[in-house]
Amino acid sequence: MRRAFVFIGLTCSGTGAPGVARFERSESGCMLIAASKQRPGSASPEQAREEIRTGFSIAPDYSGCPHCGASSFAQCPRCRQLGCWDPSSAFFRCPRCGTGGRVSGAIESVPDLGTA
Repeated sequence: MRRAFVFIGLTCSGTGAPGVARFERSESGCMLIAASKQRPGSASPEQAREEIRTGFSIAPDYSGCPHCGASSFAQCPRCRQLGCWDPSSAFFRCPRCGTGGRVSGAIESVPDLGTA
């Protein structure tokens, strides 16, 4: 069976640097397996191709944000973009729009920037 992947923009909350998160897609949801740095200006289109509605999780062997090492991610409630997040803090500040607040709940949908 062919593995399906989804690529979603993931901005570093520590540095503001752009990145791309690679999620493996399955019937049970999307699991974050890797993230990579991205050169500014080479990012995927800002407009989503589709809305991904599923559960999101993190693979046990995920190595963290390639910029700051944060081991998780959160979604901004305002702009809906993903940013890396250090779960030792209950708070998240969006590196894209600056909205901040306490992290709670689960991510149920994100804009998809591409699939493979």
